[in-house]
Amino acid sequence: MERACPPAKYSAEQLTLTGIHRLGHAKAPAISLLIPGSRSRPALLRKAVDQVFHRLLAIGKPPHEIAQFVSPVLTLAGDQALPDDDGGLALFVDPQEFFCFEAPADIPELTTVGTHFHVRPLLCWLAAGRDFLVLDLGPETVRLFRCAGSSMSKLSLPRGVPERLHELEGHPSSEISFNIGAANEDRRSQFVCRMIDRGLHSVLQESAIPLVICGMERFVTVYRRESTYPHTLTNVSVPAPANAPPQDWIRRVRGLIVKEHCQQATRHLVEMEEYPPGERWSATPENILRSAAEGRVWQLFLAKGAELEGELHHGLKEDLLNAAAVEVLIHGGEVFDVSPAEIPANAPMAALFRYSAA
Repeated sequence: MERACPPAKYSAEQLTLTGIHRLGHAKAPAISLLIPGSRSRPALLRKAVDQVFHRLLAIGKPPHEIAQFVSPVLTLAGDQALPDDDGGLALFVDPQEFFCFEAPADIPELTTVGTHFHVRPLLCWLAAGRDFLVLDLGPETVRLFRCAGSSMSKLSLPRGVPERLHELEGHPSSEISFNIGAANEDRRSQFVCRMIDRGLHSVLQESAIPLVICGMERFVTVYRRESTYPHTLTNVSVPAPANAPPQDWIRRVRGLIVKEHCQQATRHLVEMEEYPPGERWSATPENILRSAAEGRVWQLFLAKGAELEGELHHGLKEDLLNAAAVEVLIHGGEVFDVSPAEIPANAPMAALFRYSAA
C-alpha cells in the first residue's frame, strides 16, 4: 500500500459538482470521512480513524500499512491550524491522494471504506448551489452578483453589456435595427436581452454555476427565453436583492434552486416513462452500474433514503447507489435525489441513457 501524502497544514477547499471529477478515479481502498460541525472535530477524526483501522484489518491489510494510510487524517486531527468553528468537513483519502473539503455543518457523521469515495450525502448540498450568480435586470441599472457561502459581491459588467435598460431601449440603433415603433415592446426587449446574454457569455461560461434572474418582469421573462447559458434557471421567481443583510435572501434563493432541481427531475422522470424500459432507460441496478461505468447514463435518479449495499471489487462492500452516482458525475451526467414513489417499479434507482446499447 502506497502512502498518501499528509497535508503540510490545514487547507479546506470548496467542493463543487465539477470538483467531483477529481474524486472519481479513486484507488481502493477509498476512505470517506464526513465530519459534522462540532468543536470536538479532532476527537471525531480520531474516532473515524479507529473505524477505518478495524475495517481494513477485516479485509487483511497489515497494521503498519494501515497506520501509513491513515496518517494524513491523524496529521489533520493534531493540526493546530484546524479552525475551531462549527463548519463540517469532508475528507477523502486513498493510497495516492488526500482531499479536504468544506462541508455543511449538518452533514451526517459517516465513515466508509469502498472502491468509490462516498459523495452521496453531499449531492443535495451541491445541487443547492453553494455558489450562484444573480442577474438583476432592474428598472435603473443592470447588475451582476456572485453569491458564495453567506456573502454576496457585485461583479463588474463586461464591455458591451448595457448598464441601463431604458436608455438602450430608446437608443436609435435599436430602432434602426428593427424599424419598429414604441408599440412593439417585445421585439425591443428581445434585442436588449440578447445583447446582455451575448455580453455576459465569457463570464458565465467560465463559471458554470447556476444563474438566477430577477428584476422587471417583462425583461426577466424575455431573458429566460433568450438565454444561451445552459445553467440559467427558467422556472424560479427570485426577488431582487434588498439592502438588508444578504444571508436570509441567499438562503431563500438556495431553497428555490433546490426546488427547481427537484421539479426538473420530476419532469425528466415523466418524459422517461413515455418510452419502454431497456434501450432508453432502466431501473435495474446491474444494468445501471454497468452503463454508468461506460459513460452511457445521462441522468440518474436515486430514491431518497434508499440504500443498496453490494460488493464491486476487492472484497469491499459499499453503497451501490453512491457508486453509480460517482460514475455518472465523472462522465458529465446529472444525479437527482427524488421521492421513492417517483421511481418506476419501486426500484432504488433509475437511469436515462444518452444512447442505446449496440
